[in-house]
Amino acid sequence: ASNLRRIRAGVAQKVARKGGNFTGFRFHDLRHDFAVRYLRDGGSIYTLQEILGHSSIKTTEIYLDYLTPEEKQQAMAGAVAAPINEKEGKL
Repeated sequence: ASNLRRIRAGVAQKVARKGGNFTGFRFHDLRHDFAVRYLRDGGSIYTLQEILGHSSIKTTEIYLDYLTPEEKQQAMAGAVAAPINEKEGKL
């Protein structure tokens, strides 16, 4: 099993012992969460396209559906500096 599966299983066991309900996740879910948070924090949709390695902006635009109209407008304009070093593409 992969490291992520072992980590997920360990977290699920801890939550179950405390009487909670753990919903599993995949690596792709973390990627999706990063993308939405990046845009909400003022990142540009065009920079996000590069970070995620999408060849088409249409693929990246699916993340816009999770934003408010104001956040969407900001992401499309790239109005605020992104929370990463855009020049180097590093987190």
